[in-house]
Amino acid sequence: MNETILEVSNLKTYFYSEGMTIPAVDGVSFSLQKGKVLGICGESGCGKSVTSQSILKLLPPKQAKIQEGSSIKLHGEEITSKTEKEMREIRGKKIAMIFQDSMTSLNPVMRISRQMEEMPMQHLNMTRAEAKKYSLEMLKKVGIPSPESRMQAFPHQLSGGMRQRILIAMQLSCNPEIIIADEPTTALDVTIQQQILDLMLEIKNANSTSIMLITHDMGVVAQMTDDIMIMYAGLVMEQGETKEIFANPLHPYTRGLISSIPRLDVDSQRLSSIKGSVPNWHEMPAGCRYCNRCPECMDICREKIPGLYTVEERRVRCFLYQNHGEEKEA
Repeated sequence: MNETILEVSNLKTYFYSEGMTIPAVDGVSFSLQKGKVLGICGESGCGKSVTSQSILKLLPPKQAKIQEGSSIKLHGEEITSKTEKEMREIRGKKIAMIFQDSMTSLNPVMRISRQMEEMPMQHLNMTRAEAKKYSLEMLKKVGIPSPESRMQAFPHQLSGGMRQRILIAMQLSCNPEIIIADEPTTALDVTIQQQILDLMLEIKNANSTSIMLITHDMGVVAQMTDDIMIMYAGLVMEQGETKEIFANPLHPYTRGLISSIPRLDVDSQRLSSIKGSVPNWHEMPAGCRYCNRCPECMDICREKIPGLYTVEERRVRCFLYQNHGEEKEA
């Protein structure tokens, strides 16, 4: 039996703007097991990043609020009610986050050495000299050439791949149990992308680290993950094992995402695509949020939001499977 490290139940994160309430994450539930990789995927604006930032309470408190009834448990301990001071003990030490834009994630006016040394000094109680030596070792682990000279550089003096490796080294410096990687290969060329992905798998295998991988790249999902959660407009559309979902995607949205992956074994003149785009919140359909784009839309889809139906070992939010019995959500 796999050990559950993180358990999220009925997570609702709403934004408040210009008199509107926007349910950016609307009742999301999932669990993350030790040493496993969970892929959270979907188009931009589906709530993937908000889900991850809710876990670490990184959202602006005046504009965003985690609703009552939401539960986030780390090793069975509820963390939604923790103070900012208590969360600082969790961030980096227990749960680390790799953001998608390495240029904006690193302080442009601080040398890499100063930024690298902060985390071991704070969480591991090292002196600056100890932290400097430790940081050099971490840079070597992630394959940074000439780490001594890179430590003295500013972020703009390094390539995108090096900056991303430095971010990974920083987040790994306290041996976290969970890494949340939010589009970790965005804007990198394909060679560097593969190196970053290989590095993350190597880290996972060496330390039994759990990874939440947030991406819209279904090819990366197929390569990296054990389980998948497909999101659309703040809702979970399909959940299950990666190999099962790729072998037989059930939700029309999942099928659309998978069919949009370019394939070398298929001779095609055009790439497949999903028509339309994620609607704005003030234009959201009254029923299923995907109904305006769905090729299998029925009358009931326009009238009400489907629940999550359990199909074998999977959960699917689609009326095509309503004969399987709706799962009661918390």
